[in-house]
Amino acid sequence: MKTPAFVLKLTANLMAELIFKPSGPVRPSKKTVMDRTMKDTGFDREGFESWAKEEIHLKNDGIRIPADYYPIPDAKGVAILAHGYGQNRYVLIPQAEILRALGYSLIMFDQRHFGESKAKNGTFGVKEATDLVALAKWAKKKCGKDVRIITLGVSMGAMTVMNAISKTSMIDAAIEDCGPSRWDLIYKTFFEVSMGMYNPYFQAAVEKRAATYGISLSETRPVDSVAKSDTPLLVIHSEGDRTVPVSAASEIIAASKNPLSRMQIFGDYDHAFSINDRELYRSAVTAFLNDVFKEGEK
Repeated sequence: MKTPAFVLKLTANLMAELIFKPSGPVRPSKKTVMDRTMKDTGFDREGFESWAKEEIHLKNDGIRIPADYYPIPDAKGVAILAHGYGQNRYVLIPQAEILRALGYSLIMFDQRHFGESKAKNGTFGVKEATDLVALAKWAKKKCGKDVRIITLGVSMGAMTVMNAISKTSMIDAAIEDCGPSRWDLIYKTFFEVSMGMYNPYFQAAVEKRAATYGISLSETRPVDSVAKSDTPLLVIHSEGDRTVPVSAASEIIAASKNPLSRMQIFGDYDHAFSINDRELYRSAVTAFLNDVFKEGEK
C-alpha cells in the first residue's frame, strides 16, 4: 500500500526537527553510549575511567562547550575528537585509545544539543566547527602556542572537522571518518536508513528547518571547506556504508591540496564502524601522523 503524501510530509517534518533538535533515543545518555560502544566496538572501560581528567570550562557563541581534557605526560600534542549524530563524546573512546597510545593528550566534547550540551539546537557541523576552533585555542593557551593540534571526527563530527580546518591554521593534521562531502549526498540515504523508506519531501523539510536556524544547507559543503584548507587530511571510509556513499571519500580527497593527504578505504563495514577493524584503523592513523610529522624518519 502506498503511503499517503500527508503522512510522508508529516514524517519528513518530524525527522527534520529531530536532526537539529534531537531528543529521546537520538540524544542518548553517557551510560547508553558507553554501553552501546562497549557492545558494538569494545574498549578498555576500566582503563578509560582511570585516565587523568580535567573539565574544560569554555564558552563559544555564548554557549558552554561540555568537554574534558585528558592529559598524558610528555605528550606529542593534543587531539580533539568530534562525535557523530545521535551520539555523545563517549562513542569515540576506541579512537581516543588509539590516539592516546600514539602519545596524544585528548579533548573530548559534546556537540551542540547532544550529551550535556545546553545549546537549543545543533547545526550539523556548521557552528560546531567554531566550537572546535575555540577548543583548539584553549589547548594552545593550556599547553603553549607551539603545541601540535590534531582533530578526528566521525560522521557529523567529520563535517565539523572539515569545516573547522578552513577556519583556522592552528590544526596541524585532521582525520575525517565517513563524513558527507555535501548535504545533498545524504538526504535519500539518511531517511531510508532511519525509517526504512524513501521520502521525497525530506530534503525540502530539512532545508526549511535549517533556514530557521540561519543555515543554508545548499551552501554548506564540507568538501568546499577542505578545498580552502592546506591542512593534511586522512579520509577514512568503508565500502559497506549505507548512509554516506563511499564516493564521498573520493570527492573529499580530490579536494584536499596537501600532498600528505590520503584515503583509507575499509571493507564491508556500515556507517561509522570502520573502527571495528582496529588494527587497520590504528595502522592508517599511525602512518598518516608519522608522515605529517616526519616521525618515521627518526
